[in-house]
Amino acid sequence: MAQRTKDAVDSALAGEPDMLVVLAPGSMGTDIVNVVRAKRGSGIAIYMLSIISGDDLLRGAGLANSLGVVISQALPFPGNINMAIMRAYMADLKKYAPEATPAYTSLEGYIGARVLYEALRKAGAKPTRQDVLAKLNALGKLDVGDLQVNYSRDQKAGNKAVDITMVSRGGKLIR
Repeated sequence: MAQRTKDAVDSALAGEPDMLVVLAPGSMGTDIVNVVRAKRGSGIAIYMLSIISGDDLLRGAGLANSLGVVISQALPFPGNINMAIMRAYMADLKKYAPEATPAYTSLEGYIGARVLYEALRKAGAKPTRQDVLAKLNALGKLDVGDLQVNYSRDQKAGNKAVDITMVSRGGKLIR
C-alpha cells in the first residue's frame, strides 16, 4: 500500500471518528479497510461506494475485516424477483451460467447489454459505430424491465436508485 494511503488513513482516524466513508476502488479500498481494522478493529463503521464489489472486498480484506462493512449499490438487489429485469436476469443466469451466483457486477453487465441491444436494434441491420452512438445518445428514458434508465447526449448515469447492503457473517451481501 502506498505511504500516502496510510497517511490518509492515519489522518482520518486521528479524530477518533465513529464511522468512515471510503471513496476508493478495488485494492486501494480493501487496503484502507485492512488498515482501519488493524488500527481500530470493528469499533468503527465503514461505508463504501459500489465502485468496490462485495466479492473484491472479501478477497482483499477477508471476512473478519469485511464483516459489517456497508456498501452502497447503484442497482437493485440481485435476485429481487419483484422486478421484470431481475426475473429475466435470474432466468438467463440459470440458463447460461447455472453455476454462477447472482451478483451486482453481472447484473450491471446484463442491464448494460439490454441498453446496448436497444441501441443496436434501433440502429438497423448494418449499424456503424456512429449509428450505435447516435442511437445510444437518443435513447432517452428506457424501461428495461421495471427499471428506468435514461440515456441521452447529456445524461449517461442510467439508473438513479441507490440501495444499501452490508457484508454478513456468512460473507454475503445482505440488505
